[in-house]
Amino acid sequence: MKYRSRKFCILLYPDNKEHLETLEYIKNNFDYAYIIHDKDIDKNGELKKPHIHLVLSCVNAKWNTALSDEINLTINFIQQCRNFEKALEYLIHFADTTKYQYDINEVQGNLKSKLIKQLNNSDKDENEKVNELINYITTNDKPISVTEFSSYCASQGMWDIFRRASFIFISLINEHNEIFRKNYYRKNWHILLNMVIW
Repeated sequence: MKYRSRKFCILLYPDNKEHLETLEYIKNNFDYAYIIHDKDIDKNGELKKPHIHLVLSCVNAKWNTALSDEINLTINFIQQCRNFEKALEYLIHFADTTKYQYDINEVQGNLKSKLIKQLNNSDKDENEKVNELINYITTNDKPISVTEFSSYCASQGMWDIFRRASFIFISLINEHNEIFRKNYYRKNWHILLNMVIW
C-alpha cells in the first residue's frame, strides 16, 4: 500500500550487506534511532534471528515508495510509524514485560535523546514534575540563571511545565539566588572584609 509520512519504522538484518549499507545511508541523511534485537524469543521459546529495529524521521513527508528507492530497501521492510513515541519505546520493549527488556544504552542515533525524555516522564504526573523542578532549584549549590533552568527543563522534557508556570519558577530562582548570596557572604565575611581593607 502506498502512503506518505514523515515517520517510518524499518526492519533490517545485520547479516545482510545491503541492509548495513542502508543503515549507513540513513545515519548520514536522516534523524533516527535504532537497536539490534539479539535476545528476542519466538513463541516456541527459540532465539530469533538478530535484527535491527529503526525509527526514522524525515523533515518533509515522503512516499514510502520514494523512501524505498532512496535508501535501497524493499518496501516490505518499511512501515508507516503511526505512533512515533510508542515506536521509540518499542526499541527497548518499554513496559512490555512479555518481551526481553533492552537497555537504553543499546539504542543508537540522534533520536535517542527523545526516547530518554519520554522515559523520564512516562510515569510522572504534573505534580511530580513540578516537585522535581522545584527540587532542582532548591538543592542547587550555586546560583542558577533562568537560561540554565530553561535549558534543564527542555532537556528533561518538561518545557511545558516551565512554560505554564514560568513566573513562579523565576520567582523561586530569584529566591534561591538571594539565599545563596546571603549564605555566601555570611560564611565568607572575613575574606570580603580583607578585600575591602586592602
